[in-house]
Amino acid sequence: SSNYMIVDKNDKAEEVLKKIYKPNCNPDVMLPLIYMQQDKINEARKLMQQNLNTSIGEAITSCMGLAISYYSYKDDMDENSIDYSKASMYYQLAIDIDKLVYDGNQMGSFLNSNLAHINLKKGDIKASLMYLNRLVDSLEYLGTDIPRQLNKIAYFDNLDDIKKEEPVNVDVLQILIDSLNTTFINLKGNKEFEDIISRIVNLRKLVNKDNK
Repeated sequence: SSNYMIVDKNDKAEEVLKKIYKPNCNPDVMLPLIYMQQDKINEARKLMQQNLNTSIGEAITSCMGLAISYYSYKDDMDENSIDYSKASMYYQLAIDIDKLVYDGNQMGSFLNSNLAHINLKKGDIKASLMYLNRLVDSLEYLGTDIPRQLNKIAYFDNLDDIKKEEPVNVDVLQILIDSLNTTFINLKGNKEFEDIISRIVNLRKLVNKDNK
């Protein structure tokens, strides 16, 4: 389905996606209750934490989807279809959920750049820069621990430490720098914006040094 979307065959993407079997009852919801009856407390906690993480992830994704439905980066989006207030509301809700549960560890703070873009589109440069600064504040709070292991978060302490034999090295901060420089090109030359980019550059140096 994703591949069909990439090549703009959305009808085909919908067709294959609907072929995926969806049971009326999720066994992972019932199974922890059975584990509890069997006194398998640790197994029950682990599965329930997995369910919790999945549900929260779906909630955040739904918020993002709703926000995009009211405002997207597409230049050809009909102005009459844009609702800045609704888009901002859903992006902020996604950020708040992420901060409440993951303390920003899942990098929901990156959505501040979406709020910054909305305000830039509205012509509110001050608010746009405010959200960009919030983004960098969150990243600096995380420091070199980007992204943090899920089981380091109190709500998910029963989950296993995920270790990959061949980790995929993605320079997240460099991608962010490139994205901001492209998306917020109208802020080029603005001292506060240049300071924001410099802060991310310095953090990237620190992260790369720590990972060596």
